[in-house]
This record gives sequence, structure tokens and C-alpha cells, in this order.
Amino acid sequence: MKITIIILFCLVIILCAISAIMYYKSQNLSHSIDRIETQILKLLRQLRYGQLNVNLETFRNEKIKHASEKLIEALSDREMMLQEYKHMLTEKNKSLEIMIEQEKESQKFKDDFVAALTHDLKTPVIAELNAINMLMNGMFGEISAPQKEVLSMMEKSDKDLIELSEMLQQTYKIQANEIVLKKEKTELNRFLADIFDELKPIFNSKNQNPLCEIQDEKVFAQIDLMNFKRVIHNLLLNASKYAYSDTDVTLNLYSENDKIFITVTNFGDTINEDEMKLIFEKYYSGINKFQQLSTGLGLYCANKIVMAHGGKIDVKSEDGKTVFTVVVDKV
Repeated sequence: MKITIIILFCLVIILCAISAIMYYKSQNLSHSIDRIETQILKLLRQLRYGQLNVNLETFRNEKIKHASEKLIEALSDREMMLQEYKHMLTEKNKSLEIMIEQEKESQKFKDDFVAALTHDLKTPVIAELNAINMLMNGMFGEISAPQKEVLSMMEKSDKDLIELSEMLQQTYKIQANEIVLKKEKTELNRFLADIFDELKPIFNSKNQNPLCEIQDEKVFAQIDLMNFKRVIHNLLLNASKYAYSDTDVTLNLYSENDKIFITVTNFGDTINEDEMKLIFEKYYSGINKFQQLSTGLGLYCANKIVMAHGGKIDVKSEDGKTVFTVVVDKV
């Protein structure tokens, strides 16, 4: 009996000793974990603010110390890469700024050259056109039918040159934001009918059938007469140029609510989607397609002029039928 009691007493002492040891170790482990957590948080805080020169000697755990060293090494490499990339971007930006300035100077030189060229070109052409008109009117004596035909061809060429010069000048003004519209309230019914009558002869060479469909109710818009006339001229000339022979070319005017719609319709080759995206771009011709005088400026200028009026030009082309629509506000 006494032996049993002694054994139980010894077991209790051993269990108490084990419990004390376990408690002591758990307290040490808890302190170690807290210390490691504090060190890691401090390390992360320093790294967050770019402090890569961190003292790792305070880390007693070799694995954590080694992992922290690798982390700092990786961050250092990344920092160097970022600095090199930043330097490269800075150099590229400097080069880009120089290129932009050079392009601006080049563009200004080209614009000034075009402006001077068109101005100098118009003077002798107008003088020649006046001389041709005097010859055709018989001011220097009678001329034969063949001579009159040749003079008529020369007159048309001179008018084309003058229109080309004006178009180039107009493009220059548009680019320089110097286009000034002198708007006035205009009855579009009569305005469009007069333009249509003036251009009727151009349809004869291809035996096209010009149609003018204008609503009876009078509509008015605030327009710059000269510039808006250039828009309608361009659309009708293009319509005739690219319409098939023996087809209709139609100028139509109608209004809905507070909008006025002017459409020019012809039947010819369908404009594909790729051309449709570029058709109003400057210098785009698409093998001289759908542009006046092969400059790629006609529709560009027309679009800019209509936009300056607060309107827009739309184009649709399906199954050989192409419709340009000018939309402006009614007043």
C-alpha cells in the first residue's frame, strides 16, 4: 500500500515537472513568435518606404533571415530595373519632343509654301482665263468652231486650276484654324436649285440624267454662301464623275423637325467599308476614288466646312447606290 502511494506521488511530481517545462517552453515560443512578428512588420514597413538598407542581424532565426535577404535582393534588382526604365523613358520623351518640334516646323514650312504657291498660281491663270473669254466673245475678231472648241477646253482647264488653288488655300486655312464663315440666313430651295442648274452641263458627257428633287416648303439655314456652294459643287461633281453612264444623279432637299437634309445620290461602284472609314481624310484618294481633282482634299474640305456650320456629312453605299447626306440646322 505504501509502495503504491509512493509511486503515485512520484508520478504527480513528474507530471507537475513536465507541465512546468511545457509552460516555460510555450511562453518562450510565444515570445519568440511575437518577436519575429515585430521584426517582420518592421522589415515590411521599411521596405514599403523604399529603405532597402535593413539590418538583418536582429533576426535569430536563420531561415527567416535568409528569406528576408532574398526578398531585399529581389527588391533591389527591381528598383534598379525601374530606375533604368525611367531613364530610358526620359530619353525617349526628349527625342519625341524634338521630333514633334521638327514635324511642326516642317508642317509650317509646307503650309506656307502651299499658301504662297496657290496665291502665285492663281494670278497668271486668272489673266489667261480673262484673255480666253475675250477671244471667245469675239473681241479680237471672229473665231472658227474648232478654235472655239479648243478655247473652251482651255477655259475648263483654267477653271479647274483655279478651283484646285482655292481648295488648297481652303485646306491651309482649315489646318491653321483661319477659316472664317460669313453666315447669312439663306433659302436653301432656291440656293440649291441655282447650283444644280449651273452644273447641269457636266452630266451631258456621260449621258447621265440629272434630277433635282426639292420640297415645296421653303427652308432656311444660316450658311456661308461661298463655302457651302463649294460643298454642294464637290458632291455633285464627284457624283457625276463616279456614276455610270446612262444613270440618274439626284440632288434632294427635305426637312424633318429642326433639321435640313441635302442628299446627293448616284449609281456606280460601291464604296467598301475600308474606303468609307478614310473617305473624309486629308489626301486620301483611294486611287483617286471619290475625291475631286485627284488631290484627296475635296471631301476633306467639304466635311470640315459642314462641321464648321455645326452640321455633318454622312455617306452610305450599298449595291452600287451611293448617297452623301449633308445635315444642317433649320432656322
